[in-house]
Amino acid sequence: MISFLRKIGRSIFLKLVLVFVATAVALAIAVGSIVRYVASDSSQRQLIGKNLAQYSTYLVDQIGTPPNLEMAKSLASRLGIGIHIKTASVDWSSRSSPLPRAPGVFQAISEFPNVRRARHRGEVLIKVHRLGADYVFTFGRRGGWSEHSHGTILLLVILVVGSILTLSYLAVRWLFKPLGWLTDGMKEMGSGRLDTTIPVRKHDELGDLAQTFNDMSVRIRDLVRAKQQLLLDVSHELRSPMTRMKVATEFIDDNKVKNQIKADLGEMETLTTEILESERLDSEQGGLSLEEIDLTQLLKDLVEIYGDLKPGIKMLTDQSVRARVDPERIKIVIRNVIDNALTYSAGQERPVEINVVSTPDHVCLTVEDFGEGIPEEDQMLIFEPFYRVDKSRHKETGGYGLGLSLCKKIMHAHGGDITVNSKLGSGTRFTMVFVK
Repeated sequence: MISFLRKIGRSIFLKLVLVFVATAVALAIAVGSIVRYVASDSSQRQLIGKNLAQYSTYLVDQIGTPPNLEMAKSLASRLGIGIHIKTASVDWSSRSSPLPRAPGVFQAISEFPNVRRARHRGEVLIKVHRLGADYVFTFGRRGGWSEHSHGTILLLVILVVGSILTLSYLAVRWLFKPLGWLTDGMKEMGSGRLDTTIPVRKHDELGDLAQTFNDMSVRIRDLVRAKQQLLLDVSHELRSPMTRMKVATEFIDDNKVKNQIKADLGEMETLTTEILESERLDSEQGGLSLEEIDLTQLLKDLVEIYGDLKPGIKMLTDQSVRARVDPERIKIVIRNVIDNALTYSAGQERPVEINVVSTPDHVCLTVEDFGEGIPEEDQMLIFEPFYRVDKSRHKETGGYGLGLSLCKKIMHAHGGDITVNSKLGSGTRFTMVFVK
């Protein structure tokens, strides 16, 4: 028995079967009890009908034939019942309300051939026919199920069935609650929170599923962190050799070879810097150094660095706009975006346009070029690490695909965001939003 109970506790399917069986049994008992009660009340009604028929016959004997109206009036007053007498010459009633006159409202009573009964508004009517006279006795309301309580019976059945089904629904919902935790956990992991775990409070199949999810989460987190650590270690190790190579290039006599090596070393240095900066943002010691600065002046200083690079850069505003940012990291963001704008608008006559606007809640910085644009299917992916629109990854068409990913991280660290809006053949606009 104990092993069977343990088996039930470890099986979600057996629990569901038990819930459905319990629901069916409860419904059968509830509906059966109501039907039995109504049936017993019907039998009781028939018995009472016979008793009233016999009692009414006794009252007719008291009133007499022909009827003694004074006696009828006295009996009606003393017994608290209604009496209606109708003969060829008399039509008398102890009440002012009329009797029901619908055809077939009175029904025969077995064993009493001259007596009939009816119900009207919860009252019992007994009609006795004797020697050409009709005596109708009206007895007051009583407990039990009347013909007018069918709606009450239906309502009771609905309430009982509804309550049982509600309890069954709550039980099933409780059984499947881990599925809700699993769904929330999957959403958390999908948003990048790889340290997500979900509660394991059951020991059935869903509990095993929750534990498997947690194990998977830990495994994925460890794999990603190992990959990031490897990338970080390699980047650290490359810095010293690159420094020595930069010094060594100064001793090369061939300027063409020297410049080519310097360009390659510059790309490698940029790559390692971006990797290290990205990792630094994720670390506890890599927090922002925020300060209030003039963002417009920062943009002007950066624009001067690019000098006469074609197609040029145009500032659309001279108005001072202040923002609380980490200046060095915001420079990384702006330089990445400007570099991309100049690279992909080469050969265009219209310059890259930069604008900064302040609102009560935000500071909005835009960098727009009028170059070749970005395909729509790539616009949601360009902020992913190592993603490039040029699948050939040719050196002339861009870097290693880390720049925009780093920009996204820096903007999120500031509580802001960076978005792109582009159309092939028309150009691209990057929008950076800072929260005040």
